[in-house]
Parts: sequence; structure tokens; C-alpha cells
Amino acid sequence: MEPRIAEKDAFTVIGLEMTGTYEEMDRIPILWDTLIPRAGEVQFLDTWGVSWDREQDFTYIASFEVCDPSRIPDGMVLREVAAQRYAVFTHQGKVENLHGTFQYAYKTWLPENGLERNFAVPFLELYDERWQGNTDESSFEIWLPLK
Repeated sequence: MEPRIAEKDAFTVIGLEMTGTYEEMDRIPILWDTLIPRAGEVQFLDTWGVSWDREQDFTYIASFEVCDPSRIPDGMVLREVAAQRYAVFTHQGKVENLHGTFQYAYKTWLPENGLERNFAVPFLELYDERWQGNTDESSFEIWLPLK
């Protein structure tokens, strides 16, 4: 689970967005279940979860990275994600076990490497061909923005 450091240029996403308290995080899979069948409505490069964390609540967008943001399908939103340097962690297994990956990132890896998360910008989840649904065999990447 050794992470890598990556630079990502600014990019544009189109998708479905929600804002809620942390107790409402169980609504996130509903966004994905609604978004994925609509993949044919946009030409996209990658599939990203983008999360803006605040003290009392969060905003999350289940989204597609697009090159051409000129057409936004009904019910979807467009958001820009700024260029940023990230620590990229691979989470293996079910989403319900994600706390272990975050625990390692925040309590072990970042402090041991003298790094801090930049809470002013969103963290990212990259879902690529390694994601096979919410199973123990699936994996996806967590991109934590760095100061």
C-alpha cells in the first residue's frame, strides 16, 4: 500500500453532486448508481469521486473527467478541479473498509514523510479498470492533496 506522489493538471468534471452531513455519506453510492447508466451522455477520460470536506458537512460529486465541457446533461453539474500535487493511495477491497486506508494515510504515512493534507481543495477517488464493484477484489485510488 505504498503511495506515490503525483502532479495532476487542472481538469473538468461533469456529474451528480450532493452536499450533506457526514452521517449522510451513505447517499454517495446512490449518486454512482444513478450516474454510471448515464455514461453514454458524455465523452469522458476517467471516472472520479471529488469530495470537498468541511468541518460540519461535505460536498461530493460522482463524475466523469471531460475534455469538452460545452454540453452538460440534464441534472448534472460541471466543476473545475485545480492543478494540485497529491499523495496517491490504493485502496483494496470494499468501500466499507476505506477507514483503514485513511487511517494509514493520515496517522502514519503523511506524518512519517513530513507531509500534510491541503484541506482547502478536494480529495479525489479514481475509479478505473481495477474497480469491479464493491467487492474484496476491487481497488481504487485515493488522491489526497498536499500542502
